Amino acid sequence: TQMVFAQKELVEAGRMMGPRIYSTGFILYGAKNPNRALITSLEDARSHVRRLKVQGATSIKSYNQLRRDVRQWLVQASREEEILNVPE
Repeated sequence: TQMVFAQKELVEAGRMMGPRIYSTGFILYGAKNPNRALITSLEDARSHVRRLKVQGATSIKSYNQLRRDVRQWLVQASREEEILNVPE
């Protein structure tokens, strides 16, 4: 994930040839696994969305968010940050 953002910066700076790069970065995965994004509040959702946007994500993906309120928080945080939310 970090590699694609580094490549994006190099292409945009003209230091590397390549196509325009659009990436979601790390998936905000809700099911229990080692890569789980634990979201228990709107502020958690905002933090995850901001972190991905700062890293260079042009959109976010959220998979297996088990509760409706978590999905809604991610949508709200995405709107606030003006970044596309692509839920499962």
